[in-house]
Amino acid sequence: MQRADVRYNPVRRRLHQSEIRLRDLAGTGSMITRNCDNSAQRRLPGLAFLALLGVILMTLGACDDDPGAPPDPGAVSQMATAVAGSDEQADGPDAGFQALGDFEFTTDPLPDPERIYFSVGGDLWRLPDQGAPDQVTEDLSIASYSFNATGDVLAVLSLNRNDDREVVEVAILDPDGDPRLEISSEDSRALRSSESVAMTPPGDAVAVTGQDGAISLISLDGEIQPLLQASLQHRPGRLAWSSDGQFLSYLDPWMPDESSSLYVHVPARDIRQEIVQPGSDGHGVIRARWIPGTPYIVMIKDSGSTISHGGDLFLVDVETGRQELLKSSGSIAPVAGVVDIVPSPDGEWLAATGFVPGDDYPGFAGLWLINLQSGLEEEIELDNGETITDLWWLGDELIVRAIDQPQTSLPGTYTGRETFRLLEIDPQDGSVEERYASDD
Repeated sequence: MQRADVRYNPVRRRLHQSEIRLRDLAGTGSMITRNCDNSAQRRLPGLAFLALLGVILMTLGACDDDPGAPPDPGAVSQMATAVAGSDEQADGPDAGFQALGDFEFTTDPLPDPERIYFSVGGDLWRLPDQGAPDQVTEDLSIASYSFNATGDVLAVLSLNRNDDREVVEVAILDPDGDPRLEISSEDSRALRSSESVAMTPPGDAVAVTGQDGAISLISLDGEIQPLLQASLQHRPGRLAWSSDGQFLSYLDPWMPDESSSLYVHVPARDIRQEIVQPGSDGHGVIRARWIPGTPYIVMIKDSGSTISHGGDLFLVDVETGRQELLKSSGSIAPVAGVVDIVPSPDGEWLAATGFVPGDDYPGFAGLWLINLQSGLEEEIELDNGETITDLWWLGDELIVRAIDQPQTSLPGTYTGRETFRLLEIDPQDGSVEERYASDD
């Protein structure tokens, strides 16, 4: 395991050392100034003040090289401190940005998942917290799937044909694959052009995007609520829910090589806000995910000098629009890019993959774990030649899919044809264990 250098905050170091000395001097002063009948001792408070001032000045000048100073706060702490302590936002949004308003973001982390789901060929399998995986679906033409935070509700969007007509079906299943709700495009016009689904973390509804630009919300009782009307003016994709299910983020337009903006929608109030716009060079957002228990989103943004479908990693405060760089593609290689990101359920860790150009296929550049609270970054050592295509969190452990031979030019993509291993990684020590290996 390789450990990156820990960054230090000079201002925080000075305050930390000064606070220790202030506490020591305050205790001493209270002891030596009790007898105020002594004229010599009456002069001691003034002398103590001068001594204290001298100590503070020496501390500010000498502690820059203090090896025992505490590290920088992590990205989330830095962002919160910067926003609360200053009206100046050097990395803030463009003029005219309107915040989401006075909304109550929950600070509760996501519950630990009891299981995750992953694709094997064209089928879905589940991996429990303990034990071996098993198959859940069979013979479905799956276009998209999503599951809730604990893994006890699974949404599957499949495509079928009926009398030469394409039929879209959305099924909500329990962990054994038994249906709780099945609704098709023959039942509702709202589903006729559906192409992706995103289950809320509580598991009480699923958002569905359409090729016609619409977004719909389907509850477990089958009620369909339109969130975004069909229009040629937008094409939403890559949906992601906040940990409490109140806020839905998405990219628009989401098409290959498009300049996408990052939007946040509030279903309860029917508010749609553009949070991040493409830069003046036209490069937009590639991927975005919420950090559980916070009003922050981590996003990958194309910079123009990165590998296709990759970019630089940023943290975004959706209440203010302020952005902060977490990891640049240049820290990976001269031409590279962060491709996939997944925060842990407790909001402490962020897993990220990086890729570089290759002769036949994009080359896997590394897997990183970033501690969002401490700022510490670790690169996880894996077997040579393997490529990571998927990331999930199963409790406190990171699960990754590793393949030997990529079969697509899209970086970090499992096509369903490659043999693979599921690896379990402990973020505390970087240890790697194999959980499952597919057949050759």
